[in-house]
Amino acid sequence: MVPALGICFPKVPLRSRPLQISWPPLRGYAYNFVETPPAKYCCGVCSLPLREAHQTGCGHRLCRSCADGLLTETNPQCPECSEPLDQKQVYRDTCCNREILNLHVFCPNEASGCCETMVLHKLLVHLDTCPYELVACHNDACSMHLARLYMPQHHGTCPFRLEFCKFCSAPVPCVQLEEHKQTCPKYLLPCPNNCDEHGIPRNELEKHLVQCALTEQPCSFHRFGCDFKACGKGVSEHEAGSVPQHLLLVLRKHTELQETLGQVQGELEQKASVFEQMQLRLERAERDAEHWGKLVSKNEASLTSTMEKVTSQTKRMQVLEKLWESSNGLSTMSLESSRSRECHDNLKGVRQMLEVVKTRLSTLESLQSTVGTMEKTLQTHESLLPVHTQRLADTDLRFQLLETVSCSGRLVWKLTDYAQRKQDATTGITPSLYSQPFYTTTFGYKMCARVYLNGDGVGRGTHLSLFFVVMRGEYDTILSWPFRQRVTLMLLDQGPGRKHLSDTFKPDPTSSSFKRPTSEMNVASGCPMFVSHGVLESRTYLKDDSIFLSIVVDRTGLDDL
Repeated sequence: MVPALGICFPKVPLRSRPLQISWPPLRGYAYNFVETPPAKYCCGVCSLPLREAHQTGCGHRLCRSCADGLLTETNPQCPECSEPLDQKQVYRDTCCNREILNLHVFCPNEASGCCETMVLHKLLVHLDTCPYELVACHNDACSMHLARLYMPQHHGTCPFRLEFCKFCSAPVPCVQLEEHKQTCPKYLLPCPNNCDEHGIPRNELEKHLVQCALTEQPCSFHRFGCDFKACGKGVSEHEAGSVPQHLLLVLRKHTELQETLGQVQGELEQKASVFEQMQLRLERAERDAEHWGKLVSKNEASLTSTMEKVTSQTKRMQVLEKLWESSNGLSTMSLESSRSRECHDNLKGVRQMLEVVKTRLSTLESLQSTVGTMEKTLQTHESLLPVHTQRLADTDLRFQLLETVSCSGRLVWKLTDYAQRKQDATTGITPSLYSQPFYTTTFGYKMCARVYLNGDGVGRGTHLSLFFVVMRGEYDTILSWPFRQRVTLMLLDQGPGRKHLSDTFKPDPTSSSFKRPTSEMNVASGCPMFVSHGVLESRTYLKDDSIFLSIVVDRTGLDDL
């Protein structure tokens, strides 16, 4: 008789336990069986009741994992009879496996108080409801494991249980409630100015400070130089009583802008003149380089021909010198004398040719150094050309901004060079363009337009995308937020029919796009599929490679500051 086994292996957690008995490869079942399993149901390797029983060719039974372990050895043998094992003769014993799964076992939580018994194949079903099975607390941050029987009591006292904030009703772990109050948007705070209003929600405190009677507000003309600040109605009384002074400040600012505009125009004209001069110098340098290149090629060919002649004459001189040394007779002397004179004449001619060659070589070397200097000058001009081009573009943009600022809530934006700009957008060089800023009134909201000529998001590659952008302005502290004015986006028809395309939307007050900007501009909002490229480019919306975009802001209900 084999004694009953009471070894308990670690159990798989409930949430990852499969519905069928298919543990990772383990040895036999190490449970406490009600009746001791017969020896025929025990593995020859681990001596435990068979898990996924397999039978060998010699008739003995092994657990699947035990059989796999034996078959990985060099010369596997049966542990019962030492017969060689062949993997092709080891097969699953379904009948034996079914009989083992129908044996009765005690619950593994018997030591904790569970007295249930069940057939082996229903053990996992029992463990899913066993009151003594260890389970984890369902609160994410809690690491407590308790018997299922005691878990409801733990849930009522778990420090990580969720409770609802009494200010914002958000679910927050109990231990983090105090920390949550430091960031809760609805937590009640006192006014920093100690006004009569108490208990202000944190997310409304900034709005309250704008309207608070004890908050100092700057004069509306502070951007023109007025440094007056006061609380409550003091600002409006100051503005009503200081109209002449404010008009003088505006006039002074206007004069400064005119002077700046004149300076910018002068700089622009000067840069344009310099640019034209540089282009002329560049063209002249290119022509000179081409001329000197041809001259160098011609001199190189002439030098090669001259060197060949020098080599031929040198060989001839060597022959004449040998004849001169070997002559012994008088007749020979007279003959050689005439030949010597001829040789001297030839040698003189060769020396003159060598002098000419040296002169040409020195000229060629000077030409090569000149060409090198001109190439460096040309490279310098080419490197400076993009810098001057960018400066001209920046100056032109600055001039346009000073010239075209609108304070009527309406923007008309002319986009020239449409084909080139669209190509830059398609290649990713300049995906989007921003218009110059415009205002609802002189001291109102600051806005601009943003366009993707090749589309953005769902309209990429097929449509022009047009968006409206709220920018950070100088008068945001005295304006009402969020921005609520109706916005109309338009593509103007340049033909006689004036069939403009338009789309109107009402801002969503909860969207971050229309809240008071905390950076230079908010996230753009508009139409990713405003107009298809086919419609835009096949009608009179595109003319002379230019299009006109317009944005109209409804100013109804706005104070005309």
